[in-house]
Amino acid sequence: MTTPAIRDRYGDMKSFPFRLLVTSSAFKGPNDERSVTTLTPFVKEWNMYSYNLHKATYKGLNNLASRQNKRNFIIGRGSFTGSHRFSGLWTGDNSSTWDFLRINVSQALSLGLCGVIINGQDIGGFEQDKDDERWANP
Repeated sequence: MTTPAIRDRYGDMKSFPFRLLVTSSAFKGPNDERSVTTLTPFVKEWNMYSYNLHKATYKGLNNLASRQNKRNFIIGRGSFTGSHRFSGLWTGDNSSTWDFLRINVSQALSLGLCGVIINGQDIGGFEQDKDDERWANP
């Protein structure tokens, strides 16, 4: 999943509360390799959480003896710049509407232009339209 989904309603993006303080490793300066750990609101670390999870999974799989000379196939739901080095991207939960289908095409093309060429969407939708509670018709 790569982005925590712990709520059953919209708002706060179905994730950790944005005000939740998490640790952030930030460098003191460009020439200083020592990192400093600080508490920062989760909303500022949202994409880095997923990015670091992809990176850790990729590196962890590469260190397994049974995975020597094998290519990893990792798909995540969210990430940050440079994620294409470690994983592909699933664009997340889409509603079953024609508007979301149009958005899916734009998302896939935009991600490809940004270097994330392995990406995918829920073409048929993941959940019903919230307005009229039905699925998109054929």
